[in-house]
Amino acid sequence: MWIVRYCSIATRVKRLLRDKAGEIVRKAILVLVCIMMAVSFTACGARVEEPKNGEQMRTVVDCVGRQVRIVQNVDRIAATYSPAGHITVMLGHGEDIVATSNGLQRDKMLHEICPEIKNASVVKVSGDFNIEELVSLDVDVVFVSHDMYLDEKAMRKLDEVGLPYVVVSFDSIEEQKTLVRVIADVLNEETEAQVYIDFYDKVLDMVSALHEERNESDVTVYHSINEAVNTVGRNTLPQDWMKAAGGIDVSLGGQLAIDEDKYYTTLEQILMWDPQVILCNVDTTYEYINEQAAWQNMQAVKNGDVYLMPVGISRWGHTTSIETPLAIVWTAKTLYPDTFGDVNLEELMREFYSELFEYEVTDEQIVQILRGEGMRYSKNLE
Repeated sequence: MWIVRYCSIATRVKRLLRDKAGEIVRKAILVLVCIMMAVSFTACGARVEEPKNGEQMRTVVDCVGRQVRIVQNVDRIAATYSPAGHITVMLGHGEDIVATSNGLQRDKMLHEICPEIKNASVVKVSGDFNIEELVSLDVDVVFVSHDMYLDEKAMRKLDEVGLPYVVVSFDSIEEQKTLVRVIADVLNEETEAQVYIDFYDKVLDMVSALHEERNESDVTVYHSINEAVNTVGRNTLPQDWMKAAGGIDVSLGGQLAIDEDKYYTTLEQILMWDPQVILCNVDTTYEYINEQAAWQNMQAVKNGDVYLMPVGISRWGHTTSIETPLAIVWTAKTLYPDTFGDVNLEELMREFYSELFEYEVTDEQIVQILRGEGMRYSKNLE
């Protein structure tokens, strides 16, 4: 814990000195920090290296390149970022999740696959940790999002109590695969991770091959994420998978307002884009766009080409969804029915949930997932 603390101090000192101090002062203070770290190694080094409960320790590398010391066999997990929870369940360690975020508790299908999730303590609601609860749960590792990692106050809390945390982050298809590998390394489940990656690659290869044979013209798409004017930004996972599906994302051709990790456009801009298809990942937004008079002059609305995306373990195609391979196929079939009409999405769904989650979906569940409604608990549900 002392090493982590002094490393954090050293990082902040270097940032400050890079802007305000001269060469002599910088060297002097950095030497002082090094002396402090050396003292802490001498005085407290045994504490840092001492295995928890006699268990061997090992080092893993997280998504931002940090080296993290964890116990050899992790069996108490805090999944404070929904994708980390989904992947942990997929890799067969759902019963080891003892702490979650409120978002993970809303996924109905996840609860059916892993009922133990319901009993996990909610230690993160929106932006902050309940650090006392985390400590009381004696967790072996905390999975945190990149946004939370940038919150110095939150990370300082974890450092002060000595909880090892692994930063999980992804903004593209390849980074999503890397994330699965990182979590698999933590859980010693590299073979299971490869099953997911192989499925992903199989889907990408199949879709790419069919696009090469496609005679249908490219389709322009507006992708609404959560809110009607909240859409897709550059260098994000939705941009990447939409490209794989063959859609021309209109929002990438305009100026977007950025609010933290959300990208906003305007109704006027969407009217100018006049997309052929609109995709929504929330049922209330789907209803809003179809019902509001201001949207009725768009060709997508007039032609009945507004679609609600499926929802399974998570909302397909969402920025945090691990069901991206299925979202790619669904979108390709929606946009190019002649080319992808023979692709059996239902069979791919059965394969995905069976092989990766050991869960056999019924015909009724497939219909429910594809309808995209009723698959998440209300935010206000206790």
